[in-house]
Amino acid sequence: MPTIHDRAVAACRRAVIACADFRVHNLLRSGIVLEPADIFTLPGAALSIVHPETIRARASFFRKVAFVVAAHHGERLHIYAHTDCAAYGGREAFENADVEGKALWGDLVKARELIMAHPALRNLDVKLGIILTGTTEVLHF
Repeated sequence: MPTIHDRAVAACRRAVIACADFRVHNLLRSGIVLEPADIFTLPGAALSIVHPETIRARASFFRKVAFVVAAHHGERLHIYAHTDCAAYGGREAFENADVEGKALWGDLVKARELIMAHPALRNLDVKLGIILTGTTEVLHF
């Protein structure tokens, strides 16, 4: 039986997981993603991956990402969080910008660990970034 690997498909070496927030999408389209990328959206991005209530949805989401990455011969995965994210309760949910940044960073790191533990995704080069909402600045890690 033929598999996705038997067909000629367009290569897309990069995949992106980002929040479903329209402000993030506007930035992605305006130049953060400078090369072709498969883009997956989840409310809160990393938060939706690491939150305990998402375990069942996480498995399904990882299968989708693994399928697309395999079909397009993906090598890199970028996960972007953003400040003032409604999934976290917005800026008002944090005492200050440093506390918000640490919460976003902590979830990004946990999301990367979960992704790297998935057998079909563990060989990806996973990069993390925080988009400073309201600017065009992205902190890459």
